[in-house]
Amino acid sequence: MTKNDRFTIGWISPLPLEHEAAGLNAFYLGGRIGKHEVVIRVQRRTVLEGAAILAEKMRSGFPNIKSFLLVGIAGGVPRYGLAGAVSEIVLGDVVLFVHFGNVASSNQLQISATERNRIQKEHDSACFEMEAADVLLEYPCVVVRGICDYADSHKNKAWQNYAAGTAAASVHSNVPRTTLNHCALRQRLREDKA
Repeated sequence: MTKNDRFTIGWISPLPLEHEAAGLNAFYLGGRIGKHEVVIRVQRRTVLEGAAILAEKMRSGFPNIKSFLLVGIAGGVPRYGLAGAVSEIVLGDVVLFVHFGNVASSNQLQISATERNRIQKEHDSACFEMEAADVLLEYPCVVVRGICDYADSHKNKAWQNYAAGTAAASVHSNVPRTTLNHCALRQRLREDKA
């Protein structure tokens, strides 16, 4: 087995601050989370298809990657969920298996509270981000997002570093137990639809 063949999970960080929150400063860096060998990389450019392009490159260079983690920041919906079962999100919370709900992925920043609330009601979304959709179409993937704002006109960068840190910390504590099972289930569902 070559050195690159040992990695089974690819960790994609869309922004440099998310990469730094994971404690890394290399082009690619490999390590272990629980029993899983993980290789991490930050996107060089923030473009709509950037995470999907990076996932493809990582699969080429690390052929045994079975699933991906997209770890970063997102705008949260302050209150989400069905009537009678509403949950509240605060800055710094993580949307993974900690908060349940869909992650809305868009090609632009969500900065309208009215539009945020409309989409939340229509799709039961817990947060908004911009990178996951293209990766999810092609690969088994778990999206981990730290909440840095409320996806409205008050958007700013004040909570981004903290939210990136909580997302990275959540991966270290939750992923060994959940990632591969979740990704395997998503892959089976994708195959059943085909």
